[in-house]
Amino acid sequence: MLLERQKDDNRITSVYDSSNILSSSYDRKNKSMTVVFRSGGGYRYGNVTESEYLMFERADSQGKVFSKMIRQKPTQKIDDLSDVDLLTMVAYVDTLKEEKKKKK
Repeated sequence: MLLERQKDDNRITSVYDSSNILSSSYDRKNKSMTVVFRSGGGYRYGNVTESEYLMFERADSQGKVFSKMIRQKPTQKIDDLSDVDLLTMVAYVDTLKEEKKKKK
């Protein structure tokens, strides 16, 4: 489930309440999607349309949409996720989830 979304002219970045997926970003110019998994892996998927990304982003289960629509796209493993501190990201996701619970 989508927890947070940021958008500028060329990029959409989202954070999720998902058992496997921490975050994603979509590059509108290059039609590529980057996914960071809770396991620490990061992958870039090519030839992703904006409508496919939006379906993924807005789904109740990102994992199901990922498996059905994104996984088979051209893939590049991202070896250096140095700009993503996974422990900080997981803590941030947990904070967003707690804030969402309090609002209910």
